[in-house]
Amino acid sequence: VGRTSRDFMNRLLPAVSLQRNDVFLTNIHRDFRPEGVWTHEETAADLADLQDELARVQPRIIIPIGADATRHFLSPEVDLDEVHGIGWTDPHDDTRLIFPVTHVAAYTPELQAAVTYDFACLATFLYGDDARPRILFDDPFKEPIYEEITSPSQIHIDSTRPLYIDSEGYPGSPWSVQYTQEPGRAFLIR
Repeated sequence: VGRTSRDFMNRLLPAVSLQRNDVFLTNIHRDFRPEGVWTHEETAADLADLQDELARVQPRIIIPIGADATRHFLSPEVDLDEVHGIGWTDPHDDTRLIFPVTHVAAYTPELQAAVTYDFACLATFLYGDDARPRILFDDPFKEPIYEEITSPSQIHIDSTRPLYIDSEGYPGSPWSVQYTQEPGRAFLIR
C-alpha cells in the first residue's frame, strides 16, 4: 500500500468507526512499484500468497480497493462503477462479504468524492439496520415496472414516503429522469 493510500485510509477508517488496528490491510502485490507493472508470473505468485493469507486470517468482510481488486474478488466481468459502495455475497464463499470501494489513491476531486461516498456506504452497511448483501448478477426485481410520464398531471408523489430519483445521460444533456417510491416500480420522464 502506497503512502497516499495509507494516509487516506487512516483518515477514512475513523469515519466508519474503525481504527487502523481493527482491520487487516493487505495487497495482491507485496512490493510497491510506482509504475504499477508486474509480470503475469509475479501476479500469479502474489495471488497465491494472498489466498494463503486470507485462509489464515479468515476475514468476514473483504473491502477490495479499486477496479483490479474488485474484479479479482467478484468477477472479471464487473465494472467498479456498477458495484462500488455496495455489499455483495462473495461468489466463492457465501459466508463472506465483499464491499468494493473506489481506489483511495484516486487523485481527482470527483474520485475523492466517490471514495468518501463508498466509505459512508460502508458505515451504513456495517452499522445500519438493513445490512443484507446483494448476490452478484441477481436482480431482486426480475420484471420491474416502468411507466412513462407524458403529462404533469400523471405525477403523483406521496410526501410521507421516501423519494428516490435517478437520471440518465451526460452532464448538461440528460436523456431522462426516473423516480420511485416503491421497489420494483419506477416512473420515467423524458
